[in-house]
Amino acid sequence: MKINVALILSIILAVGLVAFGFTAFQIYSERQKLNSELELNTIRLSEEFYTNYLNKLETGDSTQLKIIDAIIRRYNFLGVAVYYNADRHEKW
Repeated sequence: MKINVALILSIILAVGLVAFGFTAFQIYSERQKLNSELELNTIRLSEEFYTNYLNKLETGDSTQLKIIDAIIRRYNFLGVAVYYNADRHEKW
């Protein structure tokens, strides 16, 4: 009887360890995948932002605030900082 209980407990323990190891591996690989997707989306959005809006901001016209507000709403940004050169910095 003691051998049966020990065998059953060791099988349960082995299955539990395998399940735990597999779950840890799945979590790690999913986290890596999500980080890669986030990096690619960030690059894509920054390139899109640059091509669509940077030329309009460099002209210095009076519609800058409207453009910035539209950008913040469209991309769900918390804010936008534009660096023209070392002397000038504007933040919205």
